[in-house]
Amino acid sequence: MQIRKVASEVANTLGEKDRKPYGQIAALVRMRGEDFIREVLADTLQIEAQGGMMTAKGDRRRTIGGVFFRLARERLTRNEGLLIFARGDVSKLKRAKSEAQFPAFTWDDRAEVIHNLKNQEQGEVSDVKIILQGHPKSTERRENLVILRMQHDLDKIPNMPRGVPDPGDKAMPYTVIVNSEQYETAEAAIQKDPKDELHIEGFAAYDAETSDIVVFATRAITRKIHKQERRRELETMVKQTQEAQQRKEIAKQKSDENRRKQLEANAKKKEQAAPSSAGEAVKPEGKNDVPFAPVRMGESARAERTIEEFSAEPPPHLDAEAAKKYADLLRAEATYRQRIADIEAKPEDQRFGLEMTLKLLTSIQKQIKALVDQTDE
Repeated sequence: MQIRKVASEVANTLGEKDRKPYGQIAALVRMRGEDFIREVLADTLQIEAQGGMMTAKGDRRRTIGGVFFRLARERLTRNEGLLIFARGDVSKLKRAKSEAQFPAFTWDDRAEVIHNLKNQEQGEVSDVKIILQGHPKSTERRENLVILRMQHDLDKIPNMPRGVPDPGDKAMPYTVIVNSEQYETAEAAIQKDPKDELHIEGFAAYDAETSDIVVFATRAITRKIHKQERRRELETMVKQTQEAQQRKEIAKQKSDENRRKQLEANAKKKEQAAPSSAGEAVKPEGKNDVPFAPVRMGESARAERTIEEFSAEPPPHLDAEAAKKYADLLRAEATYRQRIADIEAKPEDQRFGLEMTLKLLTSIQKQIKALVDQTDE
């Protein structure tokens, strides 16, 4: 009841009448307590009295409610903010609720956490690599070595991922020990192009005597040379991927071609064994006036009539058995004509089975002609 009362009071003060902002205010009271809400409200009213707050784009002044929620967001952890303001994103809400069970971490808490970890079983590191990029200045020359010192201003680091604290704004010193030949090559490239930078790769160790992080360099080049190498590696990777894809496509085409040839061979065997004899008997009525044009090898055998046009009645002098054979042969003849037409529609180097189909068609036509030439007994 107290939550509703405080939420209603704050919402009325802010002029928020919709259910959504009221629910967010109530959730803030439930999560952080009444004192937190009243502190944010007091700061909001003070900002309003001093002229208000502009939006992030600076194109307009925020509403008093906008100021309140902006201040509240700034004082919440990321997970708390997700729980209050990201209610429409189910996955984010689940993640926030899961993470909320753990205490928040700041950089000042590190000593206690690290102390606890030191008293537990330690993990093992299999590999470590550190990369430094920057401009060297003073150096010390030793036999086969160049020793230089660089420092990194931590206030220049980019925004860290959620949960990772800001390490502060102190400068981090690095002592770099590098092979003299590698360093001189990189130094010469930087002198030609002052905008380029030294690129160091190696592994690091803490030096308690100097309080520096010492980098034992395994490689020293320049930033631009490193980018060029990465670009070449990427191009090589893309080329290898494309070549692998091409080999895969060629293998697939060969497999498809072998399969097609096998199907062609199987079809030839079936055609040589017996032409199609399917079909129903046609009663001998009327006069047969279907012209026959035996196909000679080398001629175009493209069918000029459809299968329906070949459905002619058998000659009247044929008995029932001969009439049925006539109908079967007529259908077979039309089928072979269509097959020849389909084959001739393909490119010349892909007209497989044409010669055999022409022979079969010629054989069928001779059988039909023989039936037509029969006389009544």
